[in-house]
Amino acid sequence: MTANIDPLQPQATVSAQATGKSPAAAGKGPGSFAAALDGAQQNAPADTLPQSPPPELGAHIAEAARAWEALAASGRHVSFSSSPGGRTQIELSGDHGSNSVMSAGELFALIEREGAT
Repeated sequence: MTANIDPLQPQATVSAQATGKSPAAAGKGPGSFAAALDGAQQNAPADTLPQSPPPELGAHIAEAARAWEALAASGRHVSFSSSPGGRTQIELSGDHGSNSVMSAGELFALIEREGAT
């Protein structure tokens, strides 16, 4: 599951203002939050989502970007899939083979913890 939102593009100036950091500070390398979202933007139909998020979401998007980068730096990543019953399943995986399924509440807590500066 992907979102057509990129906090590192010019329209995300709200996130930079809210955090006091440059949007480019989160990085644009392979496997980065920005690269993943850039791919989602390029693959999504033009009428799927608006080109930029509502301004009030800027700080939350910046926090999610920081969490994504912090997880990647520690060798962990979050993925989404469908369970056999058709429900969305969230999995936290590590480079060392550790995997755990988590609830949406646990994911939001992880974003808050890892995205805090």
